[in-house]
Amino acid sequence: MEFNSKKMLHSVSMGTDTLRVLSDGERNRLQKVLVDMLVDIQHICDSVGVEFALCGGSCLGTVRHKGFIPWDDDVDIVMFRKEWDLFKSHFDKFFGDKYVLESPNYGNRDSKYPWSKIYMKGTEYVDVFDINYPFEHGISIDVFVIENVAKSSIVRMFDSICATLFKFVATSMLFYKYPNELVRKMFSLTIKSKFYYVFRRGLGCIFSVIPHKEWLRWYDIFISRHTKESYMVTIPTGTNLYFGEMLPRDVWLPYSKGQFCGYEVNLPHRADMYLRNMYGDDYMKIPPKEKQETHSVVKLTFPEE
Repeated sequence: MEFNSKKMLHSVSMGTDTLRVLSDGERNRLQKVLVDMLVDIQHICDSVGVEFALCGGSCLGTVRHKGFIPWDDDVDIVMFRKEWDLFKSHFDKFFGDKYVLESPNYGNRDSKYPWSKIYMKGTEYVDVFDINYPFEHGISIDVFVIENVAKSSIVRMFDSICATLFKFVATSMLFYKYPNELVRKMFSLTIKSKFYYVFRRGLGCIFSVIPHKEWLRWYDIFISRHTKESYMVTIPTGTNLYFGEMLPRDVWLPYSKGQFCGYEVNLPHRADMYLRNMYGDDYMKIPPKEKQETHSVVKLTFPEE
């Protein structure tokens, strides 16, 4: 079920000072902070022998713009599971003074989402869904993990269904546990979206007998249980879900190179195939303004300079 969240957010925020669109100056400054974070991550990964690549909109921005998509304000990176486990084992030693890692099955913390986020300390980035969340609220980079998949198509189907359900239940629990008035108003604009909101909250209520942290821990264990290297791989936490993100391993490896804001970065080996799978054959075409995804914020603070 899809909704025009951009239009809905605009409607509910009219006449309030709670939510606002980033100014060009704020977006440019935010992009600079994200580039600095990316350079830090690259430096430490090089030191410990971990490789990662840009994915999603960051990969598209590198190929199409040699940097950010002009209206974008986030960075997405991806690692294979073995690389990710190694990265996590070194995180506190190399990053603990400057960054916070929020990830399923990591430490004693709960995680907001089934994927991982690296937050810069001393910053704030609060969007409409974050308002009542007891999680980190800093400027962040999203990290997605590439997983092996089963050879059997039946097992793959089972894995896809279960992974999607785990993810749906875990995020539904956030609707129930941390409601906020702006989100409620946003989903009350149409009968369909109102039903969707009530359903998600109800589902979250039912499954909240088990802590949110446990759901995400089980989810992470489940999607990473195929340890044998497979020809096909997937990103279960990705935008296109299990089958939508499933591609041959050689689409990713060995990584190719690209230029992102003047820095050399890793990209999928067959970046064209990856981007066609994600965005369609016309991914190089700049979409019309009404389809350009911009983000609105409740609060944004930058690191002290």
